[in-house]
Amino acid sequence: MKSKVILSKKIILYGIISVLVAVVISILLNNDIFLDTDYEVSYEMPYEEKLEIFAPICESNFHKMSNMEGYTNHGSEVCRIYISTSEDNDLRKQILDEVQKLSDEICAGCQTEHDKVKAIAYWVSDNIFYNETAAWTSVDSDTISLETVLKLKATTCAGYSNIFSALCGMQGIYCLNLRGGTVYDGEELEALENAKMNHEWNAALADGKWVYVDTTWISKNTYYNDEYHKADYFDDKYFDMSMEFMSFEHRIDLIDHRNFKNALDDL
Repeated sequence: MKSKVILSKKIILYGIISVLVAVVISILLNNDIFLDTDYEVSYEMPYEEKLEIFAPICESNFHKMSNMEGYTNHGSEVCRIYISTSEDNDLRKQILDEVQKLSDEICAGCQTEHDKVKAIAYWVSDNIFYNETAAWTSVDSDTISLETVLKLKATTCAGYSNIFSALCGMQGIYCLNLRGGTVYDGEELEALENAKMNHEWNAALADGKWVYVDTTWISKNTYYNDEYHKADYFDDKYFDMSMEFMSFEHRIDLIDHRNFKNALDDL
């Protein structure tokens, strides 16, 4: 008799627990705490709020671009290092001839300078791979040279920027290499203000307008331990960035121009 009473109490207790569990699950579901797999939660700060927070960086970047503060116009001697670390000028001329031919192929059929810049940006992002091995060990002049980028199809951000500016230059499009501190998906002004000068990207003057391009961040291709990993998508928000959007993650410190056209003539 006693065991039956205990069993009945257990059944009642289990029943109460089951009801409570059902009620809790119902409450959680109704409050979107349990989410289906298609639901995505975005923690990204509203655009207007970012505009207000990152205004100092935006003003600084605008000032630097307007006044070419920190600007260097590299002559042929410096440009030669960006072409190849070899002292063979015939090789350098061959490389620039290859860049000219490639640039013409990429831009075939483009009607405007903006079209050319876009075609070049997407070619670079699609065909060049981020060299994680070099990034973690050492990045030198050879890593980012046009020779290495064309041969290995892998480099770091400075190499992406270098080949992009060379391809634009071969179309007569004035292109700058921008260097500075960056924070990826940053939401804190202090983090960007204090970031080390760790990145390089571009500004191309197309049809009278600056087009800000970060081909490294557009591309998701990676190269690691001699293996190429091709991404199946682009992060195209980093093409033709507005000054404001760029300033959420990019702080301009230095600006330089590499006149590869003149370097070719001087070889």
